[in-house]
Amino acid sequence: MQVPGPSGRQFTWPGGECIAPHEPRQARDTTSDNGKCTLPHCGSMGTMKAVGWDVLMLIRSDAMKRIISVSRRTDVPAFYGDWFMRRLREGYAGAVNPFGGKRYMVSLKPEDVSCFVFWSKDFTPFIEPLETLDRLGYRFYFNYTLTALPAVFESHVDKDAALKTLLYLSDRYSPRHINWRFDPIVLSDITDDAFYLDVFARLAARLAGRVERCYFSFVTQYSKVKRNFQQMQEHAGVRVIDRHPEEKIALADRLASIAERYGIRMYSCCGEYLLSPSIQKAHCIDGAIIQQLFPP
Repeated sequence: MQVPGPSGRQFTWPGGECIAPHEPRQARDTTSDNGKCTLPHCGSMGTMKAVGWDVLMLIRSDAMKRIISVSRRTDVPAFYGDWFMRRLREGYAGAVNPFGGKRYMVSLKPEDVSCFVFWSKDFTPFIEPLETLDRLGYRFYFNYTLTALPAVFESHVDKDAALKTLLYLSDRYSPRHINWRFDPIVLSDITDDAFYLDVFARLAARLAGRVERCYFSFVTQYSKVKRNFQQMQEHAGVRVIDRHPEEKIALADRLASIAERYGIRMYSCCGEYLLSPSIQKAHCIDGAIIQQLFPP
């Protein structure tokens, strides 16, 4: 496959399948030599997405291995499990650095991978690949997003199936293997404090004894996010409210109090102003958790 690069240069990847995300804002060729589209498709959403990879390095005394995050950019387990397993069989995948566009290969061989960190809103379609990864000796844990947000904010998610699968994964592996992500918190005229206190309490009750950690944050209104919220208000009549930090702290403390009743510890993502004796700083790729799960 050839991917157009800067100044018209061509980057040729081995094989006929897309192995890496394409660089944003750049003309791109999404066909292989046989003329067929090579990017994975999200059939349920009817849109095309490039698969993203985040690669971190873990240095050990005898070797250098990678912690591979799959992936903050794209829900690979929910939509691209077949693609991921094909790349695993080939033993490598491509990655593109979003800052600068540098392309590089990532080995997926067991001897080169310390562990995978999988991100998804629903791991249900990924159960069979996980069984295969187990048999092959790979190690992994889960960043599992479960929010109970209304469909206007979060469509194409079967929340009942996602919850059942989270409970299954906790039983199959352990509660420590799962970071429950109640993230992001979007305050609006249909999702106020009372809404979050209610849905969080119900989810925490269902997850008691099945997770140990809950990661959360309040939505950050970047320029693109603001535009999307404005369009949502125009089309759906839902207005997002950017609350004062003190009000967010008060809500976070009440959520932490609920979590504590169910034996769940709260962790704040990207919001140090929320930290307190009951809310710790989150690390989505956490070396301490990896060492606890997979000691040398």
